[in-house]
Amino acid sequence: MNTKVLLAVFKRNLGAYFTSPLGYVFICVFVLLSAFAAFWSEDFFNTNLANLDQLNKVFPLIMLVFVPAITMSIWADERRQGTDELLLTIPAGDFDIVLGKYLAAVVIYTISLLFSAVCNAAVLGWLGDPDRGLFMGASLGYWLVGLAMLAIGMVASFLTSNLTVAFILGAMFNAPLVFAAKADLLFTGHLVQAVRHWSIGEQFRTFGRGILTFSGLVYFLGTVAVMLYLSMILIGRRHLRTGQGMVANHVFYPVLHLLWAGSFVTFWLFLRSQVDETGLLVVLGAAYPVLHLGLLWAWSTLERSAQAGRAFSLLPWVHATVLAAFAFGAALAQWYARQTDTNELSWWRPV
Repeated sequence: MNTKVLLAVFKRNLGAYFTSPLGYVFICVFVLLSAFAAFWSEDFFNTNLANLDQLNKVFPLIMLVFVPAITMSIWADERRQGTDELLLTIPAGDFDIVLGKYLAAVVIYTISLLFSAVCNAAVLGWLGDPDRGLFMGASLGYWLVGLAMLAIGMVASFLTSNLTVAFILGAMFNAPLVFAAKADLLFTGHLVQAVRHWSIGEQFRTFGRGILTFSGLVYFLGTVAVMLYLSMILIGRRHLRTGQGMVANHVFYPVLHLLWAGSFVTFWLFLRSQVDETGLLVVLGAAYPVLHLGLLWAWSTLERSAQAGRAFSLLPWVHATVLAAFAFGAALAQWYARQTDTNELSWWRPV
């Protein structure tokens, strides 16, 4: 990891956001929207509780507008100004560039969230006696929601050079995870619970009650890891060959990389349904992404020797095999559960 390059990219993106009046406007709008959602509703006064329950209900929707406003210029603006080629020719790995840009977006969001938290805390303290633990838990949940949605929005920015299109794509890419909480409008039966469980609102719900859950941390941080990985793939397309192997490298190879996300999700679902000990669940659940991301970091930062190149080219095939194996196991488990009328092997059921 080249920390000098990472910091240079970080400072450049952070400075570019705050040198424009538009950046301050978005922060003010975010603070006002959060305060409006938290205290304008009559339900806040009817419940007679000094908490942020009303904001918790609509916070993902607010983020659906605010996050694309931050991420739309992360890479689309580089392409529009023609500085993307210059940035990609500096002596640094793809990981340094992606992480530098992502951290800049995180700092921008964190600053906005701090202003909002101070305002909300002041109002709650003036109206009543808020529970500090509940407030801190909800604030941590807000921050984690932002981390995940920023990573998704950054992927959208890598796909276009138009800021408006980047904003729309950022909202569209985040929308499925936000509106999955309304799965009952499209699905019925057990599928409703399965889809709703993977929504941002459902994973945030426990944080809104002041409860820190391991599954919630894995959900949000895992989303960040997968989306940063996809961003690196989008940047790394310039390393791919052209000509005879163009189709294999530009289509088949990225698709196989996407299978890693699916294999990790399937692997995690399997662990949740079969492992009862929390410690073992943590170790096994963390080992898979840590191993892969470690190899990815080595591929991005170390010299690409012939041996390293051949080893890394096998990773998508390995993950595709793992995905196929666990997908087959999932189907077999569901079939067995139906035959025996038991949910012991149901992979979607929450902990």
